[in-house]
This record gives sequence, C-alpha cells and structure tokens, in this order.
Amino acid sequence: MADIDVLFPGKTMTVGGLSLTVVPFSFGKMPEVTQLLQPILKPLSASGIINFSDKGIFSISPTWPAKIIDIMADAGEPLLKLVSFLADVPRETLDTFGMDDGIDLTRAVIEINADFFIKKVLPRLGLVLAGAESLQDSSNQVTDDPISTDTPSDKSSST
Repeated sequence: MADIDVLFPGKTMTVGGLSLTVVPFSFGKMPEVTQLLQPILKPLSASGIINFSDKGIFSISPTWPAKIIDIMADAGEPLLKLVSFLADVPRETLDTFGMDDGIDLTRAVIEINADFFIKKVLPRLGLVLAGAESLQDSSNQVTDDPISTDTPSDKSSST
C-alpha cells in the first residue's frame, strides 16, 4: 500500500461504465469545497440530514441516503456540482449516469469525505467526536453519532 493510500483512503467503484476512485478532498480543494457546500447546508439542515446544536454538536442522520431526493429538490444542481468536483468527474458526465449509479456515487463521495473529516481532520482542529469513530459501519451506512466541538480540556473541566 502506498503512503498516499494511508493518508487518503479511497473507494474504487464502477459508475456509468467508468472506473472511479473516490478519495477525501485535499487541503488545496478546501476553498472550492466550502463554496460548493454553502447552498447545500441549509437544505441539509432543513431536511434533518445534518443537525447542529447550540452546544457545538454535529450529527448526520442514519437515514440520510433516503433524503437525497429532498436535497435534489432544494439544492440539486449545487449537490451535483459538489459531487462532480469531489469525484473528479465532469458535471456533464453525471447527466449520463443512471439513477442508481448517481446515488451510489453521491453516497460514496459524502461517506468517504465525512468519514475522513471525522477521523483525521476534527482531531487536528482540537474537536472531539462524541460516539462512534466513523460515519461508516461495516455495512457502509452512516451513523447518527454526534460530533462534539468541546475540546478534551473543556470536558475534563466540566466534570
């Protein structure tokens, strides 16, 4: 296994007849990813897919894949642009995918990037994951475990 595979684990899949490897986005892509996320965040929250509490806890609904239709209704094009960018596939190519392939690719992009963010990025930002260590369990489903923005020192001083 190459060093890059350890740093950026990915998932190789066949989508629309193309072999794609979905990997977590790099630091250099962060400005564009955050811009692409802006129009999607409110619909994600309104649909109950993601939740932010006033106590700094973030969670993702375990039923989020079933709500992709809601996001498509409210922010379909921004979501497709984000998936296109993160999967390194031209936006027009997504139009050629069947519904099943498009949903599979969307799930892979979200799960791999969110999982990497929780496992690798949050700890480096001093944030603590409350609950499970991963968004993906062995069946590739997203869990509803929250992410706490309390630092370890905040937790120890409040007990």
